[in-house]
Amino acid sequence: MRKLLSIIFFVLLCCYARAYDFSAVCSSGQTLYYNITSNVEPYTVEVVPENESLPFYTTYPTGDIEIPETVEYNSITYSVTSIGEWAFCQCSELTGTLTIPESVTNIEAHAFEVCSGLTGDLTIPESVTSIGDYAFSECIGLTSVSLPNSVASIGNDVFWGCSGFTEPVYNANSFVFFPNGYTTEYTIPDGIQRIEGGAFANCSSLTSITIPEFVTFIGDGAFSGCNGLTEITIPNSITSIGSNAFYECSGLTTVNFYAQNCTYMPQAWYNATFTTLNIGERVKIIPDYAFSGCTGLTEITIPDSVVYIGYETFCSGLITVNFNATSCTTMYQPFTICEALATLNIGENVTNIPEMAFWGVNISNINAYSYTPPTIDEIAFENGVYLTANVYTPCAAANSYRNYQIWEQFANIQGDTTVNFSISVQTENETMGSVTGGGNYSCEAEASITAMPGTGYRFLQWNDGNTDNPRTVVVTADSTFTAGFRAVYTVTVLSNNEAYGSVSGGGTYDEGSEVVVTAIPNQGYRFLSWNDGNTENPRTIIVTSDSTFVANFEQIPLYTITVLSNNEAYGSVSGGGTYEEGTDVIIMAMPNGGYLFDSWEDDNAENPRTITVTSDSTFIADFVKCEITQTIDTTVNNFVTVGNHTFYSTGNYSFAVLHETDCDTIFDIRLRVLAEPVYDIGPNPTKSLLNINSDGFISAVEFYSVTGQLVMRKEVNGYEAEFDMEGLVDGVYILRIYGEESSLPAVSKVVKE
Repeated sequence: MRKLLSIIFFVLLCCYARAYDFSAVCSSGQTLYYNITSNVEPYTVEVVPENESLPFYTTYPTGDIEIPETVEYNSITYSVTSIGEWAFCQCSELTGTLTIPESVTNIEAHAFEVCSGLTGDLTIPESVTSIGDYAFSECIGLTSVSLPNSVASIGNDVFWGCSGFTEPVYNANSFVFFPNGYTTEYTIPDGIQRIEGGAFANCSSLTSITIPEFVTFIGDGAFSGCNGLTEITIPNSITSIGSNAFYECSGLTTVNFYAQNCTYMPQAWYNATFTTLNIGERVKIIPDYAFSGCTGLTEITIPDSVVYIGYETFCSGLITVNFNATSCTTMYQPFTICEALATLNIGENVTNIPEMAFWGVNISNINAYSYTPPTIDEIAFENGVYLTANVYTPCAAANSYRNYQIWEQFANIQGDTTVNFSISVQTENETMGSVTGGGNYSCEAEASITAMPGTGYRFLQWNDGNTDNPRTVVVTADSTFTAGFRAVYTVTVLSNNEAYGSVSGGGTYDEGSEVVVTAIPNQGYRFLSWNDGNTENPRTIIVTSDSTFVANFEQIPLYTITVLSNNEAYGSVSGGGTYEEGTDVIIMAMPNGGYLFDSWEDDNAENPRTITVTSDSTFIADFVKCEITQTIDTTVNNFVTVGNHTFYSTGNYSFAVLHETDCDTIFDIRLRVLAEPVYDIGPNPTKSLLNINSDGFISAVEFYSVTGQLVMRKEVNGYEAEFDMEGLVDGVYILRIYGEESSLPAVSKVVKE
């Protein structure tokens, strides 16, 4: 396979041209050809072949070859930093040692491919940092190589076909070449992180390889053609496996894949015939095309930890998938080329089947082990699968699947038919009744069970609360059904006289039942007691036997309540009438205006008053006249006001205030007025004109009759004023003379003749 690829490269080179810039003879006598890679400081060149296509040289170089560190051209000294692609390819007549200078940093692809005449030990200087694909492939005369740690980038099959090597080739970071026949069992040295492409290619004698946790990378074709390997373990640390890494490992039977986060593995196992794939419990990612070429694999288990499965991940020979990934959210048609895939087993802890999970596969049998249906994306399965696939669920969960989201689209869902279940039927008490039915049944079969009560008993219920009898049970699990029976008693409830009242609560009841019996008296009657002396009504009884309860009723006595007033002119009453014994009656005394309720004749003063009827009774309300006298004896400087009356002169006065709904009030007033005239008022008495003069300011003057009525008012706003009293009736008048604002008025007396 690898030789074929090399030949293809040679053919391509015949079709494409590339020229060299100059040539020079090296110290070992050969003419070498160069391309300038930098025409400014630092000046650098790479070694290239003479011709741009096969044959690479007109005359191939021979003998030992020493590549110079520098070369002169056009008076410029160039540093040789690279041995270019195909530089010495097929130079089989180089028949000695190869010396590479310290100036070289890159040895490009195919640089010394098929230099079969080179012999001895190859020393690669510390300056080299990268070596390209097939750089020393088929250099069969070389016996060993010193690979410095400076080489960080190593291509595929760098030493492929170097059959003269007797020791493995590797540096601190990369394992590059393993000679076939070196040993049958091998462990990659500690610290190495990469197994480069083709490192173990065609090592048919290798029967066991241990890859430690340090390794993160396995290159293209790394173990291709290792027919002696029967089992291999991919450790947790691996993140990338190249294409055809295990190509045609025909002896391989078991692969333990523990790489937790491997994101790249395209057809790594192409034509590998292993039949057992163990995916580790910590694996999260199964990348695109990971196991697509594994023709011998017929069954796989996807563990709980997997969250991502890429495109066309599995092979065409796969028949059964055990899907246990409880947190898988992304699947890109991983089984689309699995034409033989027939059975899908969904683990009991799986809660979701993501989009495109099983798209492109005509699965015929789905075994779902969860009692709770997992959710399914709308395009998780091909449409035809919903019509043709047989779905088997735990027996008790079949109906849940039939009625749940996308599952309801499956036409054929049934409980597991491979299991038989036992149905046991028994009685709670054999003296009360018997049962029939029970036996062994398949999933979702119908079993008929019957409870048969004995005389004096009835069927109550089954132990699960169901009261159907006979009862049809759809079998989904081993089950026991116990029939409960109860003794039955009659409770009779009667009235001592149906004209007096009725009763309720009689009937047939289970032993131990609580029953409420009630006596309902008719109008004019009352309940006295039950026949056993109990007076509760309603009454709760516990049924223990056949029982009779008689309600005793009697007619309620009627009494007359008479309510009277001691004098209807003083007030009225209410509340009298005919009432049943024990009735609460409200009587009320309502006094007229000027009167008060004093008490009832039995000296009770409550009004209104509540009485309980026990006999014929008479109640008389005593009313009394209501009159209140107020005496006022006072001395004032000017005047006094009582109610709406104002008095200005010394004397005795009396007036009454009458009320319609309250007591009348009599006012007796004895008044003494002390104020002395401070104004010049005259003439006094007068027949018509009256003059008032004052040293102080006069704002207004008011004239009042001796009864306190205002008869005249005049605004003055000066120090003197004249008043015409001719129009007033003869008599005594009281003057109220107002001065400055907020001062009290002066009061004086004047006589009109």
